[in-house]
Amino acid sequence: MRKRIMYILGVFLTLVCVPMGVNASTVDISTGTDKIDIDWDPNVEVTKQDDVYYVKLTGDVAQDFIIKSGEDVVLDLNGHKFLNFTEACEALKVLEGGKLTIKDSVGTGVVTQKEASTYSAITNLGTLVIESGNFETTQNFYVVRNEGNLTINGGNFKSTSNTSLIGNIKYVNDEGVVVTKGTPVMTINNGIFTATSNAVKNGANCVVTIAGGDLTSTNAFALDNLADATVIGGTLTSVNNSAIRNQVNVAGAASNSLKVSGATLSSAEGKSNYSVYDEKLGKDVTDNYVVVTDEDGNQTVIEKVVEEKPNTDTTTNNGSANTTNTNVTNPKTGDINLLVILSLIGASVVGLRVISKKIALKIN
Repeated sequence: MRKRIMYILGVFLTLVCVPMGVNASTVDISTGTDKIDIDWDPNVEVTKQDDVYYVKLTGDVAQDFIIKSGEDVVLDLNGHKFLNFTEACEALKVLEGGKLTIKDSVGTGVVTQKEASTYSAITNLGTLVIESGNFETTQNFYVVRNEGNLTINGGNFKSTSNTSLIGNIKYVNDEGVVVTKGTPVMTINNGIFTATSNAVKNGANCVVTIAGGDLTSTNAFALDNLADATVIGGTLTSVNNSAIRNQVNVAGAASNSLKVSGATLSSAEGKSNYSVYDEKLGKDVTDNYVVVTDEDGNQTVIEKVVEEKPNTDTTTNNGSANTTNTNVTNPKTGDINLLVILSLIGASVVGLRVISKKIALKIN
């Protein structure tokens, strides 16, 4: 009976909210009057235990589901599809202070977005943990956009768009103001990531660690790093490009570092496993960098040291050949002065000897 009443209420609220552009749902309607309790949906079961909300799909749903600050939610796709309801909203959004864990107990569950959507399928501003499930899009937006703390322990991620599959970024609005609080941190322990563009993009002032998983990009890079990235495992592949790109001199970036060890890198024929792009110069500068291994066994890319070559020009100012014997060392000014002084002293000694002889002859 309660389910039917909530369903009717939900339909009523939906009819009211849609014209206003609001259809967000939450697990606790008491925390927001502009939200619909997701429990009204006949294909959703919600239980609460030890302050954790367990949301289980019993059929496909279309919701703009928001996890608010202070809420801890475990979502089980249970083999079904979770789709956004509003084109201008994510299917799943975690606000700062909220936590969402996604799993799929069946294996065929999927999180995606409808055609003409204008946001990522998932946006995280709080804490997001993905254990399993399928996550995909054909739209030119991230499948997962992380501005908080994201851990991926498994799952199948796929994008056929021209936008990176997974984005670890700090949001900057149109006025150039950084909206994201703190440092976005992403850790990938496992999973399959297949993208037309970048599989993973680590934006300026963000941190990513890749410890496992299979990351593949068709036309771009398995990892495109603009800040601090550590790769200690997994397989990173680019079909038509370099496996990893490291961007330097990025505007507004506080630091840039890339360390790779224990990972398998595979790049297109004729391409280096590492490419370097200088944002300030606006061009690829891979040829100016070299891959080295540090004392801890990490591969990294550093700029080549350009040594000054000695002047080997053998022509004079007028262009004629210089025939001076370069094996002869020309005396310095100080040496010349010394020779002159010694010569004068020698001459004086000889002169005194001559005078002495003349005097002796006169005496004799």
